Amino acid sequence: MTIFAAKTVSGREFGLVQETVGELQMQLGGPYDLMMLMTMPPAREPLTCDIYIGLPDERLLAPFPGFRRIDRKDIPTGLIALVTADDGFAQSFPDIDAKIGY
Repeated sequence: MTIFAAKTVSGREFGLVQETVGELQMQLGGPYDLMMLMTMPPAREPLTCDIYIGLPDERLLAPFPGFRRIDRKDIPTGLIALVTADDGFAQSFPDIDAKIGY
């Protein structure tokens, strides 16, 4: 079952999280339930963003220090999709897909 986690990160941390998600995606072969989404809060100083990750297994949360588990209903709207499966994402996660601001 997919687990979700979130963290507010700086620009430097953003790159580290994105790199870790990319490495995990290559190791796992890009499952539907591996995702990285973000929101850009208005006028926050210093510049930060909120990152939401979806992982196929709670054990995979270990390489993401500081991320806290959240319920999928608490993921906000206006998301920017950074890493999602190309095929089948909308069918597998219609509630999350509806929160992405295309």
